[in-house]
Amino acid sequence: MLQISLDNEQRKILKSKELNELYKTRKATLLAEKENLQKITVEKYAEVAKARGNFLSETDGSGGTGKLVIKDIAIAKRNEYLKSGGEYQHLLSILPPKIFSIDRELTAIDDSIKKEEANFITYFNDRFLTQIEFQNNFIKSNSALQLRYYLLVTILQLIELHASGNYGKENGNEQYQQRKGTERMVQFAGPSK
Repeated sequence: MLQISLDNEQRKILKSKELNELYKTRKATLLAEKENLQKITVEKYAEVAKARGNFLSETDGSGGTGKLVIKDIAIAKRNEYLKSGGEYQHLLSILPPKIFSIDRELTAIDDSIKKEEANFITYFNDRFLTQIEFQNNFIKSNSALQLRYYLLVTILQLIELHASGNYGKENGNEQYQQRKGTERMVQFAGPSK
């Protein structure tokens, strides 16, 4: 039974590798797309934060110089900040649903893999094919048992051939033909002097 468990574990590992390999390219594409969308969001946030910092440094209207006459620069930086903030808010309304959709598809792929693995595991049992596989693996690892197994198979084949009648008839017929051939040769050669 231990060998059956080991065989089943090996088959589960192999099946898991096959399933992961099957979905590997799609998952990689989705993960790259998700990472790209998240990167765009982070970059846009950094841009907004920078514009906000620039605007706040200009709130006194001095442009950071302490002179109050440079209020046009403050207005320009405020407009840049508001524009960046609006673009960021627009991205926040578009990108999270896309990221959520990607996450949902990745979850569906993972669920599909788990479901297929579970279905595969339900076919494990201790019935005929599993026992045959167990015997093959067990015989491969035990040379004394291997010799006995081959001897047993040979005996069974001989019994099967004999029971079907082919072994005896072919062998007997062949011996009969050899005897007749020998007798003809002796008759053709004539009596020896």
